[in-house]
Amino acid sequence: MKYFREVSLSIYKKYNTLEKIYELYTNYTSEQEELIRQSPDWYCDTIILARVLGKKDYPDLVLRYREIVKHYHQGLYLPTYEKVVIALENHPTPLISTRAN
Repeated sequence: MKYFREVSLSIYKKYNTLEKIYELYTNYTSEQEELIRQSPDWYCDTIILARVLGKKDYPDLVLRYREIVKHYHQGLYLPTYEKVVIALENHPTPLISTRAN
């Protein structure tokens, strides 16, 4: 319980909106980028957030991340990535209303 109060709760309070989570996902250092590239789910999560929030950079992110996913892990995760993109394209944008873009 102590860990939850001291660590987890502070993280929940800091990133308590989709907008804040999106900022966390899109603002990373070059050192963090190598770790991110090892996690194909990160790219799917980011484009989902961008689409849900109606971000103007959504189309650019889809194209940029497609190339990255295609080259990492010998394209193993590309079919999954493409399924996520297709699912997102079948929904209106934004999926929720937001003030910031």
